[in-house]
Amino acid sequence: MAILATTKQIAYLQVLADKAEHIKSRHPSLIPQGLSHIRWELGITSDKASNCIKFYQSILNKADLALHPVRKDTEDLPA
Repeated sequence: MAILATTKQIAYLQVLADKAEHIKSRHPSLIPQGLSHIRWELGITSDKASNCIKFYQSILNKADLALHPVRKDTEDLPA
């Protein structure tokens, strides 16, 4: 018997999907072409929700790095 996703999982999944859609509207090249906005609702399994959360987190982390690259200074600042 499959365990259904909690309301917290669904809510977080929706937040991630909304963030991805927001970035896609401003920087379409940062979000995979086939990813379309979804309204997540109760009824999916907890495993599927967890996998989708990881998927969205991966996409959003890559987009964040592209939008806000980490500055790598190798020299110390003068005293």
